[in-house]
Amino acid sequence: MREETSDNFTVEELCNTIFYLSRYAEALEIDGKISVPDEEELFWMIFEWAKDFENAFDPASGLDHQMELAAHGAQWLTETFPYMPEMEMTEM
Repeated sequence: MREETSDNFTVEELCNTIFYLSRYAEALEIDGKISVPDEEELFWMIFEWAKDFENAFDPASGLDHQMELAAHGAQWLTETFPYMPEMEMTEM
């Protein structure tokens, strides 16, 4: 059973997008590509971005959902949470 939302996506689609974007964020942070000063803020920003992404994605476009998510999600993460080496110094 697909639980529909008032938007153009299902709850399952939104959860999958949040999951994958969270994994991308974790990998980028481990690789030193982004800095996350506040994990709770990261979650809520991912949540909002995922809703926007799902609303904008058109399955009829012929584009691959996962490829689009990987490309646009990683770009959004690196622009929104740029790497700040000084944060590493304060965590030690």
